[in-house]
Amino acid sequence: MNLTKKHKILLFVLIVGVVLYFSSQYIINVAINKFLPIAIKEKNDSPYNLTYATAEYSLIARKLSIKGIAVEPKEESYKKTTTYIESVIEELEIQQVAIWHLIKSKELVAKGISLTNPNVQIYKQAHSLDQLPHKHHNFLKNINLNEIELKGAFLTLFKADNKVKLHEIHNLNAVIKGVSFGKQTNSKLIPFQYEDYHISCDSTFNNLNNLHYLKTGTATIYKKDITINELVVEPKHNNDKKTIHPKKLVTIVIPQIQLIGTDWGYKNEKDFYVNIDTITTSQIDLNITANKKFISSGHQKESYVKLLPINLKIGTIDFKGIKVNTDNEWILEKGDILLSNINNNKKNNLNISNIKLINPTIAHHQTKAKQTSSISSTTVFDDLINIGSFELKNALFSSYEESAKTPKIELKQINTTLSNIEISKNTVSKKIPFSYKKITTDIEDIKINTNPLYTIAVKKLNANNKSISINNLDITPKYSRQKTVSMFTYANDIYTVAAKKIELDNYQWGFDSDNVFYLNVSNTIIDQLNANIFRDKTPNIDPAVKSLFSKKLRELTFGLTLAQIKLKNSIIEYEETDKNAISPGKLTFANFNATIKNINSGYRQQALPTTIISVDASFMNAAPLHVDWTFNILNPSDEFAINGTIKNFPADAMQPFLQPYIKASTEGTIKLVSFSFTGDNSIARGKFGMNYDDLKVILYHKNGKQERRFLSKLGNLLIHKNSEGTLKDVHIKKVHRVEDKSFFNYLWLCILQGLKQTIL
Repeated sequence: MNLTKKHKILLFVLIVGVVLYFSSQYIINVAINKFLPIAIKEKNDSPYNLTYATAEYSLIARKLSIKGIAVEPKEESYKKTTTYIESVIEELEIQQVAIWHLIKSKELVAKGISLTNPNVQIYKQAHSLDQLPHKHHNFLKNINLNEIELKGAFLTLFKADNKVKLHEIHNLNAVIKGVSFGKQTNSKLIPFQYEDYHISCDSTFNNLNNLHYLKTGTATIYKKDITINELVVEPKHNNDKKTIHPKKLVTIVIPQIQLIGTDWGYKNEKDFYVNIDTITTSQIDLNITANKKFISSGHQKESYVKLLPINLKIGTIDFKGIKVNTDNEWILEKGDILLSNINNNKKNNLNISNIKLINPTIAHHQTKAKQTSSISSTTVFDDLINIGSFELKNALFSSYEESAKTPKIELKQINTTLSNIEISKNTVSKKIPFSYKKITTDIEDIKINTNPLYTIAVKKLNANNKSISINNLDITPKYSRQKTVSMFTYANDIYTVAAKKIELDNYQWGFDSDNVFYLNVSNTIIDQLNANIFRDKTPNIDPAVKSLFSKKLRELTFGLTLAQIKLKNSIIEYEETDKNAISPGKLTFANFNATIKNINSGYRQQALPTTIISVDASFMNAAPLHVDWTFNILNPSDEFAINGTIKNFPADAMQPFLQPYIKASTEGTIKLVSFSFTGDNSIARGKFGMNYDDLKVILYHKNGKQERRFLSKLGNLLIHKNSEGTLKDVHIKKVHRVEDKSFFNYLWLCILQGLKQTIL
């Protein structure tokens, strides 16, 4: 094929252009490889040596490519005193390089720089600051870039002394825009300024301490927002027998956490701070387990530094679907936690405006007490946490005894608010490790299985700092009377109790200096109490000594003060039966009103006021009854005084008790019964009086229906039918207490002795 002259000229120009291009390319690369090492040597006033394998410039792409880059400290002494870097970079690309300016002025001017597969190791000295040296070197003034890109980086932070890995980041990718090396970002101690950045990685590893790791999956970081996936904190498998391990280890799993509106840096180039508008999570699983390799030492002093050793401000933390399991002892599920206005000053305290725990299901599984080492250690909490308010909303709480499937305690719809909470070194060692100024609690439904026999139920409970109100309290046996009695080893009472309302006014509770519980209540009101006490005397009598009430109170091992108790509009029933009874005999005290003053425990008491009990009731729904009863709890002889009256009592009103149980009944009118007894834990004495008319006794056969006429007539011959219009008053003979029976049996023996001396 013959070429025209025009084509030949074009071909010649093309060949010349190609030759010139490759010649220029060759010359430039020769110049770069000659002058770049010189430029680095002359301009590099940093503490690091920078070397590379090859450097190549592309005229067409205006791109400088440097491969096999190595960064290491210039002096061995620098390694020993300062946190330092060692790095290998597979390739560094610089886009749109002003090549002649680089060769002529030994200054790098380009659009951007890209680092491919850098492998960076940072060695942190124990005595140096956490951040790298941030001195502004003149070397950086000779670099002018608009953008920095990092591709597939692998970063590792080691302890310099023993090469223990502290942190690790895999496949780190980053783009930093608007870079200016001529100026330093002082607030972040970064030797350049920037406008924006975008960072991502595949995973991270963090050595939190001697006991736990922190690992994450993929993460994306923008200038203001951060998203982290698969965040996990887990215990190490630490076999170091010399390490003092804690009793508990922590595992945390968070599928995703987002930090929105973030900012960070250094104030005055010293104090590190983090500001975050909002932190949210999709779910949190927290597990706290017993450490089987727990080692205790009496010579080891455990010191806790401040909880957050940085300055931190967070607008809102919103944790969704939090789950907590503390070694299968405490389990929390389904709860959401919302924290507002978190402000931590590392030199002062941590302040949180509000914490809300919403819709949680909380379960407590009781475990047997485990023996602990007698070797003590010292824990130092050197921090102050202030919480404006804590709110528990619509919570469900259940408490289980060990291996039980049904809860012992169950609380529904719990709404509680605590205000002005403080946690300090003075509170953490106490039974309740915090203090508060105000509390309000509302619970809609409470069920308690107190023991194998009874269930306690409360429809509503309201409480605040000064008062507690309980509505519709019910104490009911779980089984029928017959089955319950069959479960007794000895004869015992069966209680069925209902109260419309119970109020505790001006109460105080807590733990004293020895962590012993105490409860003080100024005024207790029990309204519309309906109590039934049933005793079947078929089982054997318990031979154990029954303490009087004063002794029971005296021997309580905690602080108790009930200044005044009032029972209003109540009914108390006592039923008793045995194997010969047709049905239980019933005593009824209707319209029962009582005032009880000075109920105290004897715990740490040297002197106490006299306990005073005053009762007014309608005995057998027929006659007014009044009783005054006094004793002093600290009296070791359990001395007491009790007196009372019953007026205008129709004798046939005793029929519900006498006929089915005793198989007898009475007729006549008892105008007045009065008694006044004093005694102690052994002997009682006193006065008993009756004013009565036409008293008559009727005895029945075993069926309790047919009268035994002869025995009835014989019995009536033995009693005085009336007191001749006056009060027949006698000093009763000494009554000896039966120690295996209660105080009320003791009182009945005194009354029975008085009856014998007045009507026989």
